[in-house]
Parts: sequence; structure tokens; C-alpha cells
Amino acid sequence: MTAVPFAMALPVGALVFDGLGRVHAFGNRAFSSNAMRLLDVATGADTLTLANAVNGVAHVVLHPSGQRMYFADRGVSPDDIHVSLLGGVSSAPQDSRYHGDYAMCGRVWASPGGSRLYTACGNTFTSSTVTDQDMLYSGVMALSGPPLDHAAVSLSENPGGTEVVLLEQSRTLCDARFDRLFECFTHLAICNSATLALTARYSLAPITVAGNRFAQIGRFVFHRRNGGTVLLSELRDAPDPTQAVRLSLLP
Repeated sequence: MTAVPFAMALPVGALVFDGLGRVHAFGNRAFSSNAMRLLDVATGADTLTLANAVNGVAHVVLHPSGQRMYFADRGVSPDDIHVSLLGGVSSAPQDSRYHGDYAMCGRVWASPGGSRLYTACGNTFTSSTVTDQDMLYSGVMALSGPPLDHAAVSLSENPGGTEVVLLEQSRTLCDARFDRLFECFTHLAICNSATLALTARYSLAPITVAGNRFAQIGRFVFHRRNGGTVLLSELRDAPDPTQAVRLSLLP
């Protein structure tokens, strides 16, 4: 099978497939306004949706219904979450009513059932087709540090809707720009999806390979269809790239 490349009129920072044979792409300019463009996979047609769709780089998710997409902006203050309706012509993004009231930390995830939005700062919001009921604040999951320093990098709610598993880490220590990666560590937290209360929190232990210990940094967490939790982690400074990435099935 031969892959067919598509040319787009902007460097892409984030994209989402909408289930209608189209790709919505956002620009990648940090600390600046970015455009949103629409690519038709069948024809290769690339059209401008909105010239100034979002400030900063977006983190985008498709709602389980396939009818709308949500995104969080990064690299701006205050940050926010937004929604865009998908159809014949995608709507201009609308931001939440809480611009600056609640920290979002640049990432957003939708629950499997589609009724809730989780942000990297632990703040959660409703998701609804009714505009007045959409993106309403609904509670917060406690992180191991203040939101200005700690944030979730990956999050998953199990199919049964009983727990939320997230990976969280320091935004300062784990940012390569600050040259402090040797201090970076990851926590795995489990919260009750109904009450958002913390039920457990674990540190990722170092792993020994060929007699050498390496720090384990969590990169991605997700649930299997049977409810099992899968963790994708990386061993920092492991000399063999084939041993640097680990996939673990958690109880």
C-alpha cells in the first residue's frame, strides 16, 4: 500500500479526522495566532476555515459523537478551551465562558460517553449539544502539585466509567527548555470518575536493564476495551533505543 502525501498551506501543529473524510488542521506558531484549515482526503482540496482560529498551539480532540471537536490553546495566558461544530461547513470556534477563571494547562480530553471534558490542570467541564450547557465547570481532580507547576500529560477514563487514570508531572522540571530533565518524574493517579476524588497515586519506579537503573517517565496511558489500563513509558538515557520504550499492563 502506497501512502499518498497531502500538501497543506501551513505548518501543522495539531489535527483531527472528523469521520467525514476530512482533516481539520491548526498551525504550529507558538505565542501567536494560528489558522485552521480543512483538508478533503478524497480530493486533496485544502481550504481555509478561519484565519485566526486560536491563539497559541492547539491540542485537539474529536468528540465521541463525531459532531464537534474541542481544543485547548497552549502558550497563551490565560488559556482556555474551545468547541467547533462539524458539518457541511465547520463553525468558528467558541471559547468557554471561563476565560481566565479556571486553568486548562493546554490539553483537553473527552470522556468515552462524551458527557465530560477533562483538562490537564484537573479542572473538568460538561460537554453538551445545548450551547448553554456546554463547557460548564463540573469539578476538579487534585494534582500532586499546584496547576501552575503540575499538569496531566495523558488521561483516560475506563469504558465502565468508574475511574479516570492520568499521568502527571512538573511542567518546569519536565520542560527541556529549562535543562532540568534529570529531575523530571511522573506520577500515575487514579480518580473516581463520578466524584473526581483521588483514590490512589503512584510514582513510576526506575527499571533495571543489564544491571543499570533508568528513570521511567510516563508518556501515555489508555484503557483496553475490557477495562485494563495500559501504560506507555520511556526509560530516560537508555543507550539501546529498542529497550527505551516500555508497554506495561497495569492491574
